[in-house]
Amino acid sequence: MHKILAIDDDGLLLGTFLHWLEGKGFQAIGAHNNLLGFQLAKKLMPDLIICALRRPELSRYHDLIALRQDPVTQKIPLILITAKQTDCECRRARELGADDYLTKPLKTGELSKAIKAQLEQINQVPLCS
Repeated sequence: MHKILAIDDDGLLLGTFLHWLEGKGFQAIGAHNNLLGFQLAKKLMPDLIICALRRPELSRYHDLIALRQDPVTQKIPLILITAKQTDCECRRARELGADDYLTKPLKTGELSKAIKAQLEQINQVPLCS
């Protein structure tokens, strides 16, 4: 069973993510902010992190940079979810180490495909849907 850490400061959306992940057969772990999320990532070593970005523009990628610079967490695949829908934002997120970048409104099919792609890369084996 794959372990997925979901980070979102909106408690309702975090609960929805966790419920959906558990329904898909994943071990779901939730964190209501980036600091707690990255502490859990270091401690629990999830197979994948899904992180919703809601922070002010100046600090929006600070935590992503910290996650990628830490030798313990730098290899954990990371899917970012945000309302920003510009090519510039997507490119910037990928340059800083995001493995995938999804925009809202989020469709569960898109999230399923992104999760499957990241887990297949770390397993090097195709996963059944």
